[in-house]
Amino acid sequence: MLKDKDKLTQYDVDRANMLYEIALKQIALEEAQQNKSKMRLRRDSQGNYSYQFVSDEDSIAQAQQDLLAAQNDLYNFDKDKYKENLNEIYEYYVEFQEKYAEIMSDMALTDEERQERAKLLTEQYGELINGLVEQNETIKQNLHESTFMALEGLYAADADSFREMTGKDIEAFRDLTDAEKDLV
Repeated sequence: MLKDKDKLTQYDVDRANMLYEIALKQIALEEAQQNKSKMRLRRDSQGNYSYQFVSDEDSIAQAQQDLLAAQNDLYNFDKDKYKENLNEIYEYYVEFQEKYAEIMSDMALTDEERQERAKLLTEQYGELINGLVEQNETIKQNLHESTFMALEGLYAADADSFREMTGKDIEAFRDLTDAEKDLV
């Protein structure tokens, strides 16, 4: 991903590192889900007992929490960088306006000198601000991506939690939703 970029910023490198950490945490979660390290005593329909290897729910929950935290960190990182970038664009624009007004109000300059300095100033700040706006678009896309990534992680965790509910939990959930429907 970084090879395709013309100009790398510290933001790009930091974000790539965060994506790498998320990938590692995703792998750790998958390994925790596949690792059958605990034995549980089960009773079948004929009344026979047997030991069955099952996943460690605590390690799965911890790996899932680590993944969700990493995804949330990425979202917050993108959000903060987006705000910082917008502020930077605004500050440069205000600075440009002040310098432009200063050039136009300088009576020691001829009209040609004013126009030449204004043109030079516009070119310099135009490149700077346009570069920041372009970077802002990339950051905005990254923010959307990290938002959806975090939401996907939360929905997956909720779906997993719902599948692991016991009969009593499911019955209580249905009672709660039925009561809410009646209330509406």
